[in-house]
Amino acid sequence: MSRRRIKVEIMSEAAMNRKFIDAWKRAEKGALKEPEVHLCFLDAATLQGVLSNRRLALLKSLHRIGPVSIRKLAKQVRRDYRNIYDDIRLLLKAGLVEKDARSKVYVPWDKIQTEIDLAA
Repeated sequence: MSRRRIKVEIMSEAAMNRKFIDAWKRAEKGALKEPEVHLCFLDAATLQGVLSNRRLALLKSLHRIGPVSIRKLAKQVRRDYRNIYDDIRLLLKAGLVEKDARSKVYVPWDKIQTEIDLAA
């Protein structure tokens, strides 16, 4: 489990494509020192739907606890198993949570950086 940073952003599909092409060109030139990880959303409502206050609290708890089963996580945070299961499934799909070789879930990030461009 490496400790990394993920950048969460709101941007258009065209801007996402430009960002990808720019990163590709920098990688070809050897200008990328370490991998960049981005999670892009098309609008603020979608971002807030994925990173709700409860899910952010869950991410913080899971980061503190470390790799754990979903059932044990639900007990640790004193929430209903089904709700935790649904939240973890969504966070896995978004790439904010991962599973280890034993199928324990964990947060591989130390920092989630959110950037919202007001000029876009």
